[in-house]
Amino acid sequence: MESLAALEADVLVVAAYGFLLPAPALAMPRLGCINVHASILPRWRGAAPVQHALLAGDAQTGVSIMLMDAGLDTGPVLSTRACDIAPDDTGGSLTGRLAALGAAALVDTLHALETGAVEARPQCEALATMAPKLSKAQAAIDWERPAAEIERMVRAFDPWPVAYTYLPGTDAPALRVWRAEVETRESDRAPGTVLACDKTGLVVSAAQGAVRITEVQPAGARRMSAAEFIRGRRLAPGTRLVRGPRLPAGARKAARATPILRRGAWPTRWSPACSGTDVHSGRADAGDSNRGWNRATRRSRRSWRSEPCATCKVWTRG
Repeated sequence: MESLAALEADVLVVAAYGFLLPAPALAMPRLGCINVHASILPRWRGAAPVQHALLAGDAQTGVSIMLMDAGLDTGPVLSTRACDIAPDDTGGSLTGRLAALGAAALVDTLHALETGAVEARPQCEALATMAPKLSKAQAAIDWERPAAEIERMVRAFDPWPVAYTYLPGTDAPALRVWRAEVETRESDRAPGTVLACDKTGLVVSAAQGAVRITEVQPAGARRMSAAEFIRGRRLAPGTRLVRGPRLPAGARKAARATPILRRGAWPTRWSPACSGTDVHSGRADAGDSNRGWNRATRRSRRSWRSEPCATCKVWTRG
């Protein structure tokens, strides 16, 4: 803090900083602390505004140049620049455009701030929405959602954390989905069921409509077209994709029968009753007391550290 004060800065600028500045730092610069935020505030306050704008299907977003205060993206706005969202935009492509737009807006705003030609406008709290930090667990595709939502999810989570699903089978590795399209066809098959496999991709049913997957990445392999992936796998219509790997039968039985203690918490056990909505992260240490189960499923347990528990297990009170 002393080294920052020694600079006697006129203004302090942050972009995608990820932390709240302490009150002493906010008070140091003569003209204040400025944040370049990748949304039109007060919509999408938080760490992942670009991805949440894509997930929500927004037609437009932009950048805001704001004066920072003690809250999370709650300070008054100095200027904004709008940007249309293209139908094929990904998290990466949209972030790149917004970065260039934000840099230009920042230079203009700094000039206006120095001459007093800009006025800070308070945000409307009633219009505020949040864009919390993303996790890998959120990228698991829920085939119970409409096809349009799944397609937006694939684009929003490119290049990170990347949407993924699982093929059926014991200890099946995750299959990353890089590109997908909405299919207008309707089906009476269960969500997640493969409807067609051909050179144009992999068509999977959703709650409403279907999704054509056109580019994937198997575990430990490069990105490839869905057609290449299909040629190397025995995948046929009727196969059902799932949200999580299937636990081996022996491990399921041991998990149900053996209570284990999570550090600093109540006794817990694996329960086969899964709500499909819970996300559990950092649970690998909970199984350390059950060494036989750990040895049998070490690979699977590692992969579940931050996976959604849609088709595997949930933590319950023992």
